[in-house]
Amino acid sequence: MSTTLPSFAELNPAAWIQLADERPILMQRLVQSQTYGGLLVGLPNGRVNQGILEDVAGVARAEFGELPEPIVIRPALVPFTMKRQRRSISKAGLGPGEGEIFDVTDYRLPLVKCMASFRCPQTLAPPDGMGLFDYSVATVVWFQDSYAMPIAKAVLHEI
Repeated sequence: MSTTLPSFAELNPAAWIQLADERPILMQRLVQSQTYGGLLVGLPNGRVNQGILEDVAGVARAEFGELPEPIVIRPALVPFTMKRQRRSISKAGLGPGEGEIFDVTDYRLPLVKCMASFRCPQTLAPPDGMGLFDYSVATVVWFQDSYAMPIAKAVLHEI
């Protein structure tokens, strides 16, 4: 039977997560930011949301490295309605509201983008092998409406 030697991080973990199949994984690093942090003017809409979802794997690669390929958990879109009023834009900035106040209804992504690297310390080698340092790693990207920890239950189910 192979033996796995635990690392210092495994003996003193900041975040162990139990998967549905009972395997434990160790969160090695977590990076979070506001999903719409770069949206200076306007509201979330289909085009903005699609752009964020298309770019997020590249952002994760830049943050965590090219390998392993990031896994993006597709978020559920959340409907929202906001009151708006047209404004003029000039070199001096936004002008005062002009005209009628109207409702804008659309869909947004959850408010926090989370990217993490995980490692499963259980050996991948068969019990009769010498898999002392074989383990699996994953980079996972997900969205939730609050900063982790904890990780949203629906996301944990997907992980």
